[in-house]
Amino acid sequence: MDRLRSLLTKNELQGFTVVELMITLVIGSFISAGILLALTSQNQSYIVQGQVAEMQQNLRGGILLIQKEMRLAGYDPEGAGCSGFTSATPTSAVFDMDSDRDGTCETYTYSYIQGTREIQRIFSDPANPSTASTSIVADNIDGVEFLYILGDGTPETTTPSNPADVEAVRITLLSRAKQPDRHFTNSTNYFPASCPQPASPALPDDSCVAGTVWDFDGVVDNKNSFDDNYRRRLLFSMVQCRNLKLGI
Repeated sequence: MDRLRSLLTKNELQGFTVVELMITLVIGSFISAGILLALTSQNQSYIVQGQVAEMQQNLRGGILLIQKEMRLAGYDPEGAGCSGFTSATPTSAVFDMDSDRDGTCETYTYSYIQGTREIQRIFSDPANPSTASTSIVADNIDGVEFLYILGDGTPETTTPSNPADVEAVRITLLSRAKQPDRHFTNSTNYFPASCPQPASPALPDDSCVAGTVWDFDGVVDNKNSFDDNYRRRLLFSMVQCRNLKLGI
């Protein structure tokens, strides 16, 4: 009986061998690595989804306001003499309307500030100077273009000689994420509506954006990409001005 008790005690004290411990550690390491990889992947996916949602919200908020007000350009129910567009450039548009029907034309200005990558809105009403305001309607914008459709039958242009002829506007906006993603490289070529590109496999033609805010690399080299770590979204929108005769 004492010999049996001695053998049992010896076996109980023996425990795991070094080989068994090493196998356990290796298996545990693989399991931990798998869990960590899954968590990292989920976290990265969450970040990407957040960036995409943020860009879409930024674009949507900016373009909806521009569309709403630009669509009413020239609205003049009281015969105040509102003329619609009074200034039209590739990156800014100025138009008027009598939205409150008080016989006075209010002025709306949308312009792109390249240095801060923002779209600025300026509102003024001669009848109510206290309502004048300046605000930012969209930020983190890498590119803006206003392409004007004229009622005199001339081709679309970003620089109409007579802004009063503008009857519709094609808007191109390029939005950028606030933060870079080191796991992502953006090599996409971006072009505005005024610069249509040939079908693949032909190389992009970036000569049409040379010297503009859409010239992202500063050279004519058959590409127009940033080659950085920021995600971007490109948006095209058509605004038909309801109160101006549309000749298309």
